[in-house]
Amino acid sequence: MDDEKVGHCFHDCAMWMIDHADQHPNALLVHGLPTMMEPPHEKFGHAWIRLNNDTVLAPHPTRGMVPVLLEAFHLIGNIWPDEFTTYTHAEAARLIVETEHSGPWDKRYALNTIGAA
Repeated sequence: MDDEKVGHCFHDCAMWMIDHADQHPNALLVHGLPTMMEPPHEKFGHAWIRLNNDTVLAPHPTRGMVPVLLEAFHLIGNIWPDEFTTYTHAEAARLIVETEHSGPWDKRYALNTIGAA
């Protein structure tokens, strides 16, 4: 998929998973469809890290990976359970090798509008 369309969040989160596999073995890479906070309030493809049951790391263009409470992240982004997919370190590594890119691997998450981090 075209990196110009989906922004850098998919790449940044995939690289975080690779770089932090030893320190955070239970972290999950997430690809999903949050809703824009500003009009026109459309869904967009985005990636983030689920660090644990309480915290996500949201990629930011200048601040790097920003910790956010999971519940707040899902509420602010209006993210429903059927609007995201999680990947373990092993699954993400396999898909990176098989597809030769860092995602999104499911076309649902290639909805581009901003998805950039």
